Amino acid sequence: MGIVTYDPKLVSFSIGENTIVGYAPGTFIEFEANEDEWTTVVGADGKTCRVKSNNLTAQFRVTLMQTSPSNDILSALRNADRISNSGSKPAFLKDGGGRTVISAQNCWVKKLAPTAYATDHSTREWVLETDEYAPPNIGGN
Repeated sequence: MGIVTYDPKLVSFSIGENTIVGYAPGTFIEFEANEDEWTTVVGADGKTCRVKSNNLTAQFRVTLMQTSPSNDILSALRNADRISNSGSKPAFLKDGGGRTVISAQNCWVKKLAPTAYATDHSTREWVLETDEYAPPNIGGN
């Protein structure tokens, strides 16, 4: 088996027509479903049933440098949503060096990024939510 390479520069995330840039060092994007896909129920007699969740809501967590111009984009989407309910846009996450692809038709800023200032560089973590994500491919490189 040959060597494989992961390049964080090849990971891209977009919301609407905006490609997000200026990621913070460390973990800069996460995707997580809001609920387990299956729940296991065990009856008094020991019989097991699994219950499928049809909840396809999920969250993207995007961590940006405080200097990232994408903070302005996410702020504008949040503000448009608050003013006119128009901040919901398609979202797309892709690892260009691998096989991971995650998309959602409707994604919006769930809450503002906490904002802090320090004597060194700070980050902004944005939480975006979707009502239904497409079947994802969480692949390797």
